[in-house]
Amino acid sequence: MAQALYTLLVILKFLAFMGIVYLGLHMLAARLVTKPDSKILGFFALVTSPLTGAVRRFVPPGTAEPRLRALTMGILVAGWLLFTALAVPLTPR
Repeated sequence: MAQALYTLLVILKFLAFMGIVYLGLHMLAARLVTKPDSKILGFFALVTSPLTGAVRRFVPPGTAEPRLRALTMGILVAGWLLFTALAVPLTPR
């Protein structure tokens, strides 16, 4: 049972890390790219939309996109830290 829980936590930790990387790249591209109709911004908006869409349900309507991305990043980092802390005692020896 402990091995299955450890495996699940490692998978969740990896997914959170992937979300952090993609959202971080989106945040970086949003600062550097000046054209609003850029294909790069469109790509990152498409890739990160499941992450930001889940958070958008819990924030007031009209919240600015940079604030939404920052909130999503905070939640992902907190999740990654939580999954890491929970997986440490279950690490196989």
